[in-house]
Amino acid sequence: MAERVLVGMSGGVDSTVAALLLQRQGYAVHGVYMKLHDNEAYHEENYAKARTVGEYLGIDVDLLDIRAFSAGGLRLFYRDVSSRTHAQPLRRL
Repeated sequence: MAERVLVGMSGGVDSTVAALLLQRQGYAVHGVYMKLHDNEAYHEENYAKARTVGEYLGIDVDLLDIRAFSAGGLRLFYRDVSSRTHAQPLRRL
């Protein structure tokens, strides 16, 4: 059984190439599109692109709504970066 890996998929070139290269290395790739904000039109367009890429590569791409996390976690990250302290937003949540 191939080792499994989760790839963040945007529908763009970088995530597509990452998924393709991992597949070629023998990994079982699963894609995830992350919904980070409330711009629904943006998400509809880009999730559709990510699903199209997934269909082409033969991988599933799921939608993960992380708006609640991203609001708090990113705020802590930006605070730490702006104050030049070590950023660890996941530890603080």
